[in-house]
Amino acid sequence: MSSRKATSSLFGLAARSAQPARTASAPRPLQPTQSTSTRTLSSSARPYRPHPSPVATAAFSSAASSSSSSSASSTPPPPSSTSAASASDLGRVPAQPLGANLSSQDILAHFSRPPFPSTNLLGNDAELAKRAMTHESFMYAKDGHNRRLAFLGRRSLKMFVVLFLHSCLNTASLSASSRSYIQRLLESPDLEDVVHTSRLGDKIGRELQLEKAMRWTPAVTDGQRGPLETGLFKIRGVCLEALVGAVYHHSGADKASRFFHARILPSLLSETFPQGLPDEIKELAARRQEEADKALA
Repeated sequence: MSSRKATSSLFGLAARSAQPARTASAPRPLQPTQSTSTRTLSSSARPYRPHPSPVATAAFSSAASSSSSSSASSTPPPPSSTSAASASDLGRVPAQPLGANLSSQDILAHFSRPPFPSTNLLGNDAELAKRAMTHESFMYAKDGHNRRLAFLGRRSLKMFVVLFLHSCLNTASLSASSRSYIQRLLESPDLEDVVHTSRLGDKIGRELQLEKAMRWTPAVTDGQRGPLETGLFKIRGVCLEALVGAVYHHSGADKASRFFHARILPSLLSETFPQGLPDEIKELAARRQEEADKALA
């Protein structure tokens, strides 16, 4: 019995020791009490707005009426129907795309007729001819356009002009004045204007009758302010650049250079080169033109 009591007392002591010790609760801090005598404004309370006095209200109303009457007197009368009609007549009218009835074979056949060489510049590649003569303004360029070919042709034209000038410098019989003219041209920014796109389309593009094979959309209807307003010169120049790029792409630099000397360089010398062009350079260009015509025949 004594052993059982000892065992139970030991278990009871272990159970009591396993329970967590109770701690005295800390005293709660005193909460500040709000006095009933103080009142705070809520966020929804309206701000204080004093009412204007009757004298100030009368003065403001009289000033407003006088200003409205003066502004009404200074307002110009509405335009009449005649002036509105004349203003609408001066507006630009969107133009329709041109060359929509041209097929790729029609465009290719244009390059085998005068003033082009007897041999077709682009062979039988009708799709290339169509791409070269299709400006990006035509029908939203959904069938392709000539921007890449024009980029290639524009760089090729500048290269051909520079190569021609350097070949003239290599001529032993060239005079000092002609050498000075070429050197000044190579060092001046006027060289960029020699193959300016609008200048190419003004004279050379008209000589080649590129507008008969172009597919493009004018800026405005024809006849309002002349061909400059419609963008004819610029787009015709772009198509000429694209044609040179297409020849370069199809047959290489040799044939593109011959086409340049035969159909483009003579007009550049008379139209876009700076004034004071020596006759020796014109004679050298005439020889190159004759050689290029024989090679393209």
